[in-house]
Order: sequence, then C-alpha cells, then structure tokens
Amino acid sequence: MQRTLRMPKVLLYTDNDFFAGCENMIATLMNDAHVRDQFNAVLYYRKSTLYEEVLADRLDTLISCKGLPLIALHRSKLPLVIRHNIFARVTLRLSSIFLMPVTYTFNALLLAAHFWASGKDTIIINNGGYPGAQGCRQAAVAARLVGFRKIIMVVNNTTQPPRGF
Repeated sequence: MQRTLRMPKVLLYTDNDFFAGCENMIATLMNDAHVRDQFNAVLYYRKSTLYEEVLADRLDTLISCKGLPLIALHRSKLPLVIRHNIFARVTLRLSSIFLMPVTYTFNALLLAAHFWASGKDTIIINNGGYPGAQGCRQAAVAARLVGFRKIIMVVNNTTQPPRGF
C-alpha cells in the first residue's frame, strides 16, 4: 500500500481594510511556486471590498483565500463628511470602547471556528497596523486556543518621524 505524504498547512491571517504595503509578504508567499509545492497555504482576511479589489489583482489564484465577516468599528468606514467631524469621531471611539467586549468575543469565536476547521500546523499573522491591530491579537489568542503548533506574528509597520519640527 502506498502512503501519501500530507503537506504541512500554513494559514496566513491579516486584518487590514485595504491591501497595504505590509500585504506584499502575503502576495509573495501565496504566489511563490516553491511555497505552493511544499505547503498547503490558505489566506484568511477580514472581509472588505477595498481589500478584495486589490487582492484579486495581486494573487495568481483566489482559490485558497477566504474573507471573514469580522466586526471592526473604524472611522475609515464612515463617509468622508462624517469621518473628520470631531463629534462623530468621539462618538465612534466611545462606542468602540463600550462594545469592545462584545466585538472581541464575537471575532475571537469566529476566528477560532474557522481556525479549528483549517488544520493546526502553522499560522502566520500579518500585523501591519500601528501600534497593532486588535484583530491580530484576537487571531493569536484564537490560534493558541484551538491548538496551533506554531504561531508567528509578523509586524510589518514603520513609524513616521514627526513633521514640521
């Protein structure tokens, strides 16, 4: 009887609203023929129209990509007229603080459910936010809870020096 070797599974996770510069790592890994031959790579990301538009242009195939309907209360989702209004910003910030236990629990459970079903070899979390995306921290906790063997958090952010001094 011939025994087939199982390819190690690598789960990539990102939490950006749009395909930022830190996402180049994901595109490089997912498009690399050597990676595809050696690993079963899957990308999970927070579902966003802006992200999906560029993702389709950057990856050779979207077969192993899945957008997750995670809750994110960011002002970037507001219309431009409201986005820069100080009252709207304060209201959104207070709402996000008040609702954080609910959104954190919902997102962590959703991530854990998808991670559980995906296999538990290695997860690479792309944390491009500054100082760090809450969704990436949730992904690390969820991955640990479901038993991932290796959890790698990649921080691809660079602070900008102050301007006008």
